[in-house]
Amino acid sequence: MGFSMLWDSAKELDYPWMEITTRRAAIKSDRELITNYMKAHLEGIALFKTNRDFGIKVIKKYHENDLMMSWLSESYDIFSKMFLPTPYPNHPGMKISFEYVAMTRSDVWSHKARGICRSESFVASSAKTALSKSLYGK
Repeated sequence: MGFSMLWDSAKELDYPWMEITTRRAAIKSDRELITNYMKAHLEGIALFKTNRDFGIKVIKKYHENDLMMSWLSESYDIFSKMFLPTPYPNHPGMKISFEYVAMTRSDVWSHKARGICRSESFVASSAKTALSKSLYGK
């Protein structure tokens, strides 16, 4: 629309926008389910990044207003760059987000005392499989 970019927050803010979370109990009780979910998540990212038409259809499905329709191609370009093929947790960004929420909800601090599980094991194991390596033709 001819506007100049004043500030690109994606380049300067450490924000956790793709993290996947679950409870420790779920990991203990059904590790296979979590592993299969992560594999499907990586497949979805690969499909979005490698199939522009599919990616645009996904964006269109969830943003069906006239203004967004004119920005579909640009939105796809932005999102396809931001989706990481192996989405490891953004620990600094998660900390910032946690602290931001805690400013308005003091009960959140009690969760920090118990610790936050920051496991990269599911991403790492999925990334090592032939499945994830073949998703991008590597």
